[in-house]
Amino acid sequence: SRSMEAIDISPNRLEAAKEAAINFVDSIPTGTRIGVISFSGNPYIEIDVTDDKSLVKQAIKDISLSSVGGTDLGEAVITSANILKGEEVKSVILISDGNINVGTITELNDYAYKNGIIVHTIGIGTENGGETSYGLSKIDKDSLKAIAFNTKGSYFEIGTRESLKQSFLDILELKFKRVP
Repeated sequence: SRSMEAIDISPNRLEAAKEAAINFVDSIPTGTRIGVISFSGNPYIEIDVTDDKSLVKQAIKDISLSSVGGTDLGEAVITSANILKGEEVKSVILISDGNINVGTITELNDYAYKNGIIVHTIGIGTENGGETSYGLSKIDKDSLKAIAFNTKGSYFEIGTRESLKQSFLDILELKFKRVP
């Protein structure tokens, strides 16, 4: 969404997230299956689940800011669950500033639970916020913490490019497995 143009993380939230995601793809074991979904008011499947790292990295590079308004985390998780059907391990890494203005966290959590989806959330942005074309965008860490907690995932708060890269590495260490 447009909030990803905020410059509180250099050069902006979207470019920092793309760089960290590409580094993450480079560090996952060969054969790991991964898909990419971008979202704002609506989710978009950039690439379905595949083990082809080069296709995944290109899909990440091709993500651009959407002119569609809103942040619908629920639809992003539902779309993720749909492309993960049939996969043995169902984990989602959700990068967002957490400012949900479409749908509810309760719906998202219920759907993730019913479909066995673990959602790791990465809160991108700073408490002071960053300027965007429409004004100041601040992180809503409470929403992102609630999503991670209720889906048995982990929450990572990042305010720098370095901490964003580290959060991906920490998620890799979790080995995408649900802890009973």
